Amino acid sequence: MNIVELIRTIKERPAMYIGKHSIFYLRAFMDGWYFRNPNEDVQMQLLNDFTLWLQNSFFNGKEYSCSWCEFIYWMSYNDENKALDKFFILFEQYLIEETDNKQLNCPEKVG
Repeated sequence: MNIVELIRTIKERPAMYIGKHSIFYLRAFMDGWYFRNPNEDVQMQLLNDFTLWLQNSFFNGKEYSCSWCEFIYWMSYNDENKALDKFFILFEQYLIEETDNKQLNCPEKVG
């Protein structure tokens, strides 16, 4: 299971996987999932890229030393429940934009 599949699975039933409807519980779960076997290719870089996307999209590209969960927590007026809901929305938006960008930057095949 890759990270996108995991996040989409958690989205369907967050309480079952992370225990509490909280952005910080999600972060702890994701960290634990990664550190169970850091040699496995689980695409954790995707969350780092997501953090950069948040900075560029909502903070005018200004660099902060915060993680994606802290950004979204602040954007949700320090409400962990709302932040988790917002994470799922923003993460899907990020995936759509990244897919669109990759398609735009991909040279067409000449047949």
